[in-house]
Amino acid sequence: KKTIVGDIRNQKIKNSRGVSKDLQNMIHDSVHTVLVATNRLHIDKYFPLTKEQLNQFLDVIIELAVCNKDSFFIVKTKKGEYKSISPRITQELLSLSNVYTIHSDIPSLLEYNHFEDLIQLSDMLISMFFCSTVIWQALSIKIPVIACNSIFEHSFLRKYKNLEVRHDEMKKAFYYWKNISKSDFERFISEIDSETNVLKPNSLNLIIDNISNLTTESQ
Repeated sequence: KKTIVGDIRNQKIKNSRGVSKDLQNMIHDSVHTVLVATNRLHIDKYFPLTKEQLNQFLDVIIELAVCNKDSFFIVKTKKGEYKSISPRITQELLSLSNVYTIHSDIPSLLEYNHFEDLIQLSDMLISMFFCSTVIWQALSIKIPVIACNSIFEHSFLRKYKNLEVRHDEMKKAFYYWKNISKSDFERFISEIDSETNVLKPNSLNLIIDNISNLTTESQ
């Protein structure tokens, strides 16, 4: 029995004008592009992520960027969480020539540099939150993913080597996916596809049908 998960085949945002020219040039000059996706926070009510976790996550990204000058890191914020990044980390990100940060409050209003455009030009995705649908968007086009789960009980993703990791495991996972052979990656993507249908076209429709069927059965 297969488990249908994630928002896989996102349609391109209509008002996107693609990747900005300066960022295109930096990606072109890089041999390895890493898209780093942070996640929205809620300061005034409960949310599974905190500003402390955001800053801990970005501390590891900074360490990776410092030690991997041949990799280019695009830090893509989502819905205003950049305001919770500490001044120290903000300054360190700005000081690194191989880091490019994109701030947004409402992603759909950005003129350039939407996630859907950036992932197409990336060699790896590091997601701050293991429940984010960006993970499935990346896997659906065969992009290696690191899904961070800093404190919660592990999900089924944990059974896949170096996919769901704690913050102190991010570095090991980074080098694993950066250096994975094509044959090993194809074995991985085939295995996870067999469980999730992540490569199947129109996956979102399957998700809706699956949920609808489960709801009907429970009535």
